[in-house]
Amino acid sequence: AMRGHIDQAGVQEFGCKALGNFSANHTANQTAIGAVGGIDLILSAMRGHTDQAEVQRNGCYALGNIAA
Repeated sequence: AMRGHIDQAGVQEFGCKALGNFSANHTANQTAIGAVGGIDLILSAMRGHTDQAEVQRNGCYALGNIAA
């Protein structure tokens, strides 16, 4: 959904949150998300919606969980 709706801040916000939730304390999901381009997708969402605090917050949450 995130790839198909890059211009929709709400989709990016909840997509980042979902990726953050999927990767929380789950090494296999962290690896899988990274392997399929999830990190680039999160960064793209954050770059495309710099004025949307919740996209930024959820993007940081997701990146933090993936990196943990």
